[in-house]
Amino acid sequence: MYIEALLESPLHKPRRGATRLQAWWRCILAKRVARCLRINCTMWRILQTMVNASLKIQSWYRGLKIRRKWHETMRHALRKQRKSDEIRLQNQIRFARILQKAIRVYLAKRRLVRHLEAFPTLAREITDESHGKLIS
Repeated sequence: MYIEALLESPLHKPRRGATRLQAWWRCILAKRVARCLRINCTMWRILQTMVNASLKIQSWYRGLKIRRKWHETMRHALRKQRKSDEIRLQNQIRFARILQKAIRVYLAKRRLVRHLEAFPTLAREITDESHGKLIS
């Protein structure tokens, strides 16, 4: 009874107002904390999204860089192979020309010898002009 009388007394009314004021302030603080926590969670989600996006960009760029390097390596190898093939082909053509020239010289000398054998008087004239040397 004493407590009930004390709670209803006019002396207790300011305490009730202070309690209400403290409750109101704690509610405001709780709302601020809840808002800060929501912002914090949102910021962590945004951070995770940004990290994932940066990883995707990084992997894309690295892949692009590697593909470019691979293409450049392949182009370089192809140029090198073409140059090697070109040199080999030039050497083959040069060898074929030398061989053809040697064969033509051989055939021309053979024809000349046959011709000189067929016409002995012509052979004497050629021998005199070349100072005694017969073409063989």
